[in-house]
Amino acid sequence: MLSRNTSDTGLRIRNSIEAHNLNISRAVFCGGESPYKYVKAFGVDLFLSSSKDDVKMAIENGVPSARIIPSKMKKSVKSDELLRIAFDGDSVIFSDESEKIYAEEGLKAFMDNERKKKSMLKAGPFKSFLVELNKLQSELINECPIRTALVTARSAPSDKRVIKTLREWGVRIDESLFLGGMSKQEFLKSFQADIFFDDQETNIIEASKTTASGHVPSVLKIGNKMDLVCFDMEGTLTPEIWEQVAVDSGLEELNKTTRDIPSYSDLMDYRLEVMAKHNIKLADVMTAATKLDLLDGALDFLNEVRKNFQIVILSDTFHEIASPLMEKMGHPLLLCHTLTVDAEDNIVSLEKNLIDEYIKNNPSEVVMVMGSSYESNKSALFLMHHPRDILKNPTLKRESWEILKKVKQCLK
Repeated sequence: MLSRNTSDTGLRIRNSIEAHNLNISRAVFCGGESPYKYVKAFGVDLFLSSSKDDVKMAIENGVPSARIIPSKMKKSVKSDELLRIAFDGDSVIFSDESEKIYAEEGLKAFMDNERKKKSMLKAGPFKSFLVELNKLQSELINECPIRTALVTARSAPSDKRVIKTLREWGVRIDESLFLGGMSKQEFLKSFQADIFFDDQETNIIEASKTTASGHVPSVLKIGNKMDLVCFDMEGTLTPEIWEQVAVDSGLEELNKTTRDIPSYSDLMDYRLEVMAKHNIKLADVMTAATKLDLLDGALDFLNEVRKNFQIVILSDTFHEIASPLMEKMGHPLLLCHTLTVDAEDNIVSLEKNLIDEYIKNNPSEVVMVMGSSYESNKSALFLMHHPRDILKNPTLKRESWEILKKVKQCLK
């Protein structure tokens, strides 16, 4: 155990270790200093901490490390005593080479690269930890208490390179899930993961609702830091989904927005009441979303921005509804909410995610948000408004011009 505590305050920790009957015999108390410098001296295979800075420094020094995000769900009784560990692929087990192509050039360039590449994927920060786990599994082959899973957004044909690389390394993973951009949370619940490691904060935020999770700061975000551009989705890049639902159903009530009902929670409660009254299902809303196309110029603009920035979609939409539009945008990182649906496909409730927290805690120095207003502790936060609001307001016109000049400087 490595701690920033002094040895005096560390007594309480030692008492807790004994009370929980944990097999921890070695400890370092650093008196306020970072303990990461002792990681290599102990020869550890995995360093877990709640400190972003300590984890980054350990990763940069070649030690598999992650920032722990505790699960918010009460611990359930497991059906067995297996330790189940789930890993993302790119930027965790493998390097960020492919993820960088996706972030800078989009999904098509990523897929083209995967088809053409004959070489194996390079090692990522967690390869050595996975290898050590594999050794343990081989030694305990008859009664192995460890089970591993790869849970990745990759899909065919990019899965082939993953399988060939693991075979080349001589590493066996018990279960491999190639999800093609689907939400990972339900699959992690089905796997009964005890801990999940991923480099994408949106996946960690979502997974931590049910599974203890470790955020792995990837080399891409440390060595070649990309600043962040956040877009609203509906009305900024796409038409309004609920307006299409109103057209399809013939229900004018579903045209209401936050301009009519300012509280988003109250607005969604109202929409759910209307849907229940008229027997409108989730499938009907998804069909409406499938009919929509991106606004003129949206995809070209996104592809241009990808060359210099990491793109995030921040939206009061839902994963279950937005997937057809995400595909048309090249699957950028999406932070939105989730729906609860019953067995008859009725939307019964919604769970709001902490979208604002992503902006506040993101390590990028420049965060540009288009389409909404978010608070941030960043000194270089750009807040953009919808074009129709800018055109109506002379003050916003002046402010937006100054913002665009700063954006231009960043692009240079």
